Amino acid sequence: MLKSCDLLTLEMFALHVLNFINPNFENPDFEDPQSDASLNKQKVIDFAKKSRLTPQEFMNALDLVPRDELTTIEQRPNGEDFEKPLKLFSRIDSKNLIEIETAYIRYRSNNKLYEKGKEELKAFLMPPAQELTEAQKEAQNLKFLKEEYQRLQLRGFVLGSTVFYDLIRSNYKVINLAFVEKFMLNFKPEVFEDDKRSVEFHLASSKKVIKKDVLLAFKELFIEKYIEKAQLKNLSESEWIEHWRNVKKESE
Repeated sequence: MLKSCDLLTLEMFALHVLNFINPNFENPDFEDPQSDASLNKQKVIDFAKKSRLTPQEFMNALDLVPRDELTTIEQRPNGEDFEKPLKLFSRIDSKNLIEIETAYIRYRSNNKLYEKGKEELKAFLMPPAQELTEAQKEAQNLKFLKEEYQRLQLRGFVLGSTVFYDLIRSNYKVINLAFVEKFMLNFKPEVFEDDKRSVEFHLASSKKVIKKDVLLAFKELFIEKYIEKAQLKNLSESEWIEHWRNVKKESE
């Protein structure tokens, strides 16, 4: 807070405020303690010594005033309170500085309530997912492995390359650089989808440009070669499941 700052910080803050408000005096003489510049600077310092805002918060407040985002509370003749946009004086005025501080504190409080309300609404509409039990996790993993096995048998590839890659990654401390170099030389960041797939999957006759992620492409190729080398496609479903369970145990 400003009231806890040292004198040098307060003087720098006062100069920033003077520069923002642009008081009506020319050729400011801060060497003369009785000059308009010095007296105005001292007003800001005196205010700052009691202020509950940080230097940056007050400068933010000054920036909000011209946008009519800070308001002051006034009363109508019938005693009813109403909010009125705060005005920034073209001169340094102690009362105006206090009004800006008060208005900003109210603005900050209302903004926190608004953010809190948004978070509460978000929590209501999107409650956090419940943690799965070990039995549920096991059932989920088993379902995943069975689906991937069927896909490998029917279509010759898997979709969960990133999952399989993460399982075997810790077992590969050293990797064949020639494999990496060959991959990088052949990698194409953009490819054209063939007409057949374009019609079948996208109902379009024109070719579609597909942008490829280099890391994902590497993982897919790595798993493809891993499955090929280990001849995993020749395994039965139960052997396939047992293989990946053993890999998981080795990586833990």
